[in-house]
Amino acid sequence: MTHKEKLKAVTEEIRSKLPRLMELEKGCLIKCREGNYYKIVQIHDTYLDVLNCRLNVIIHPKWDLRKETHLKSFLSAYKIIGQEPMLNDVLEWISIDGIRIVMIDEFGSFHVYDSRAKKKELTSIAGLGWNLSKPYLKDQSIELINFLYELL
Repeated sequence: MTHKEKLKAVTEEIRSKLPRLMELEKGCLIKCREGNYYKIVQIHDTYLDVLNCRLNVIIHPKWDLRKETHLKSFLSAYKIIGQEPMLNDVLEWISIDGIRIVMIDEFGSFHVYDSRAKKKELTSIAGLGWNLSKPYLKDQSIELINFLYELL
């Protein structure tokens, strides 16, 4: 399985366990039924500002999402992809599955306690840390993505 496929699988799993990542709010990715990706950049009282990710232009669909008919129309035209998972989302997801991140040191390395393991002990995962200068999961190392994929 490629790095891109593993990242996609981990991202989808995190989104499925953390429903707040699927809420329509600023930063939420949506996909038009024709295949174009958009990102919500602003939510106003009656409409959204949406960035076309391919053309890098902002459009203003004329849906008042407070009205049920407009919301249904929006959901028939777009698929909600969700927010990009960040460090806090990954930590929350890991803890749901019985693994406790006890500490992230100054180098971004994880020190974990896995309650699922036969031998219950604190483990340091050297070299498998989070690059703390990059908050998004998609920007992390191949090794970290592989580690998270193994937790699925």
